[in-house]
Amino acid sequence: MTTNAGTLIGHLTEVRGNEFVARLLADHEGFQPVICFESEEVTVGQIGGYVAVAQAGVHVVGLVARTWQEDPPIGAGDGVPRRFIAMMPVGQIDERGHFMRGVHRFPTTGAEVHAMDSGTLGILFEQFRKLGFDVGHLPSRPEAKVYLDPSPMFGRHLAILGQSGAGKSWTVSALMQRMVQVMPRCHVIVLDLHGEYAWKDEKGNLQMIFPPGIARYVDAR
Repeated sequence: MTTNAGTLIGHLTEVRGNEFVARLLADHEGFQPVICFESEEVTVGQIGGYVAVAQAGVHVVGLVARTWQEDPPIGAGDGVPRRFIAMMPVGQIDERGHFMRGVHRFPTTGAEVHAMDSGTLGILFEQFRKLGFDVGHLPSRPEAKVYLDPSPMFGRHLAILGQSGAGKSWTVSALMQRMVQVMPRCHVIVLDLHGEYAWKDEKGNLQMIFPPGIARYVDAR
């Protein structure tokens, strides 16, 4: 990963095991609300966005969880408000450009915080990209696809929670459709109590979320 003065957005002020805090650059230090890369624009400090904490050749990736502003005491300092972000460390990118979950070398206060483009974000999912199981994109960066390893994902319990109408059934359908594309020899049993994944149309023809010929339907009645 490469960083430069154009991607610098702030410096660390506090380091904990599960949270980093950084002060963003002030206006007179060159603060820009949007960082422009070659093919995209990244909003600085956006909730759910990713940043890189750079120090001694290691880049710790942080997920922005909180942002706020503090006004200086009356009569103290230059009177310019200070902007801060709090981030959760999710892993680190080493000197070879490989991503590892968890933080093995914690940065110290004063370390530089940089904006990340989609190409760098792709390193987080590079080891799973070859499997072809993409489940969507990052909410804050639509151009960055998220890749997962389907074997451990479906080899243990998985819950999809949400309010009515939030899209739970749609999410399950999308996951199963991608799963049979990536793993065509897998076996799936769906207990469809409400007819959400297989139904009959107005002409009485059976419709399914799966392509024709790869699923068998059994009506429990």
